[in-house]
Amino acid sequence: PLVYLPLASAADPYLDMGDPETWEGFWAVITAAPFRGLLGGVPLRVMADRALLLASELHLEVGIMALAAWPGAAALWTRGEAARGLAAAAGALILASASFTLAYDILDYEAYLIPTYLGICLLGGACFHWLTGMTGPRVTAALALTTLLGLFLNFQRNDQSEQDLVERLARDTLASVAPDALLLAHGDASATAMAYLQAVKGVAPGVRVVRIGNLAPWSLRQLAARYPEDPWPAPQTPGQGMALARSVMAALLPGRPVFVPLSVDPSQLLPRDGSLGLVPRGLVKEVRRRGERIPLRRLARQDAGRLLTSAAKIKPLPVGADMDLKSLQLGYALALVNTGELLARFGDAGLARKCLDAALALNPGLHEADMAEEVRRKGGQRMPRVNLEARVRAILTAPARGSNP
Repeated sequence: PLVYLPLASAADPYLDMGDPETWEGFWAVITAAPFRGLLGGVPLRVMADRALLLASELHLEVGIMALAAWPGAAALWTRGEAARGLAAAAGALILASASFTLAYDILDYEAYLIPTYLGICLLGGACFHWLTGMTGPRVTAALALTTLLGLFLNFQRNDQSEQDLVERLARDTLASVAPDALLLAHGDASATAMAYLQAVKGVAPGVRVVRIGNLAPWSLRQLAARYPEDPWPAPQTPGQGMALARSVMAALLPGRPVFVPLSVDPSQLLPRDGSLGLVPRGLVKEVRRRGERIPLRRLARQDAGRLLTSAAKIKPLPVGADMDLKSLQLGYALALVNTGELLARFGDAGLARKCLDAALALNPGLHEADMAEEVRRKGGQRMPRVNLEARVRAILTAPARGSNP
């Protein structure tokens, strides 16, 4: 996969991960240089929590193989040099993958456990092979069939066939911005989904989607080659990420409307002179110059219509859902609360109440608490609480402030 990234980055449309321009950049990506700093930053207490979680959920991932691996390893060890080599290789795979996963400082680390499961299943297969010689193929086949129970035990929590939240959010975000906008995207799930919708489905082809976290001088050159009509900043602009995002915004803002997702901290993006501000626009915020006259009430009513239509189609998430999905659903809830608050200030009590009720229907309190616990357990960190339900109660009890044309 790491070899694929820089090659895909040289394509059109490109995948904005990896530097395809130089051998040094190419080698840095395929040797995982940008990610090495994340290895070893996990506190020992959190590593212990991760290990306990791995042990407690192992049966869900590999079923009876969790038990069969031990006699399988012992059987291989007594079968000669080649068999011992296989047992040692599988054991090394399990140990290396599990150790890496426990020490890798990201929250969604579970995917890195797949080699661990593979090693366990290899040893479990050796156990079944050993049993075949002792009991015959029928007993072994019966035991092997028990592994199918894993499909029933584990399928429900991994089945995403009916979950379209990632694509829905990407599509709704592209629909929330002007057709010729610059959209400074943030986050792997939503940004990659928007790239898919634009490149494969032809959705919002005029929107310039730029992922903040992956901005680098080489990607500026890619953007300039792909959109030569836009005044992109010089490729030699120093800095990465947010520093380059500010340069891109300053260069394109005179000719294009600029939007950012709700998750972007305005203090990192906007100039310190206060010349620019952010206007809530549903799932995004629009960068506008201070002093502009903006029809906030009309815009809020438009945003409310889009958000309410989308929120009605969102499928409920279980408590143990993937962290990214919970984050995306909370994004919808936050957008509904922001829009409801604007409408309440302008005296549109009925539409405001619909937005706030739709936000509460997405269970923001439940998912906030669930995410906070997951961040604490998996990363040893405290997640700042937005407490959207408390905001809704405060908005409902606040007096209206009149209207805005």
